[in-house]
Amino acid sequence: MIEFLNRENTEVIRLHFDETADTLSKEQLTVRAKRDGKFNLGFHYILRKDGTLEEGISLNQFADFELDGYKTSIYVLVTADRLTDAAEYRLEKLSKKLKLKVVD
Repeated sequence: MIEFLNRENTEVIRLHFDETADTLSKEQLTVRAKRDGKFNLGFHYILRKDGTLEEGISLNQFADFELDGYKTSIYVLVTADRLTDAAEYRLEKLSKKLKLKVVD
């Protein structure tokens, strides 16, 4: 069984924009990541244009190692090229819940 390293320190929430992910389910995104040689989805949350927020990997796990600050950040995959009003509202609620600042 594969065991993933856990993050010891969480500093911020970071966003990764990918509009090609808009039509893909969480399961399809996970399959795509695995086809790219990854072990898992690599994101802690998936944020849709309509403001829907889906849980991804465990909050203690490192995000995708190719992302800046993956060892100290909660990463949100935004399935658009920019934040909509609905997505921004949901992100603000997540930021307050986790007590972390969002950086781009």
